[in-house]
Amino acid sequence: HPGDLLEFRLRFQQALNALESGDSKSAYYHFCLSEFYLHAALVYTREAEHLSAARALKKAFAHNARNRSAHPEFLLQQKTHAVLEALGSAVPASYRWIADLAGIQGNAQHAFLSLKTLRNKLKQQPEFQFIQPELYFIETFLSTQLAEQEAALMSEPEQAAHPLVCLSQMLQAQKQRNALAVLSAYIRYRNADGKSFPYLHYLQAEALQNTGKNAESFNYFLMSSKGNWFRASAMRRLAWEALLNGNPAGYDQKMSAIADLETFPSDEDRQARKEALSKRRPSPELLRVRLFSDGGLYSEALRILENSGLALRDEYDSTEWVYRKGRVLQGLSRNEEALRCFDETIEKGKGLNEYFAASAALQAGLIVKSFNPALARTYWRKVSRFPDHPYKKSLDAKAEAFLRL
Repeated sequence: HPGDLLEFRLRFQQALNALESGDSKSAYYHFCLSEFYLHAALVYTREAEHLSAARALKKAFAHNARNRSAHPEFLLQQKTHAVLEALGSAVPASYRWIADLAGIQGNAQHAFLSLKTLRNKLKQQPEFQFIQPELYFIETFLSTQLAEQEAALMSEPEQAAHPLVCLSQMLQAQKQRNALAVLSAYIRYRNADGKSFPYLHYLQAEALQNTGKNAESFNYFLMSSKGNWFRASAMRRLAWEALLNGNPAGYDQKMSAIADLETFPSDEDRQARKEALSKRRPSPELLRVRLFSDGGLYSEALRILENSGLALRDEYDSTEWVYRKGRVLQGLSRNEEALRCFDETIEKGKGLNEYFAASAALQAGLIVKSFNPALARTYWRKVSRFPDHPYKKSLDAKAEAFLRL
């Protein structure tokens, strides 16, 4: 919201003045300024203020470099440096010129390993235990974005029920399509009776729906969340629930309310808006396949796909069917069959303003990267070439990160 951004700019300058009035010789001086500009860059990126984000990142890099030069033994700055390096590796190709001009570059794999090393060092120092949940969150986030499986073996910090730790594990399980693990982490968070964290309610409701259970708990998220993020997505999930329960009129009613919203900040929100404006109801069968697949119930999803009575209405449904089958087969480790489905999806979906072809290219690259890195890079270069779709920014950024490994 423009008003929110204006308020942020005012508070930004006040906070900056306070930080710059500190002791410039302290190891915390440039560390705090680097962290400050890093957080500002993330806000600007969220608000699509790309030039402001690039300037903030440049200053974050500069303050971090000065501190590492003046205080090489100061451990906390390694966290900032690793995050900046990870961000530098994931700058979308369309903004690479800004990053190059600012001297922003990095290697996500190296950043991931640096964070693991730092977290182990800080475990031995009691005064730094407060930062363990944040490090765990960043490390897990990086590992899931890089599709690294080592994260599953990471030791938990002592604050196992800390909201950031639970969020880390829920996001990781979500990426790994393990709805049961999402629900398990949510239970730990709820049992700790900690501060309310609405997004965790969203992830729990999503996991319930992905395992075929009632998704009415999305209403709890909508009531408890004061922001705009995932609001449209939660409303769409409730519309899906109505459709799956044989109530197409209820689906239409809930989807019409999405068009009245003013902001659609996340990829999922933009996808909800697109579906609301299209006036096209999803195929209930393919929708159930999508949900089961996202929850890791691949065998159940495959049974629906292979049902001879499944009706495909048009080329859109046909493209979605082969894409969903590829994802299900990939989940079942039938990679050769999955790759054929992804190749077919890329061909069938190249003219659609939908994410099927782009996601298929990304996943195909992940399948072949271990035995044919050159082919994997060919797939990843295709991701950004497909027509606009609601997940374009995130899929393009992931492909760019893989290409820079």
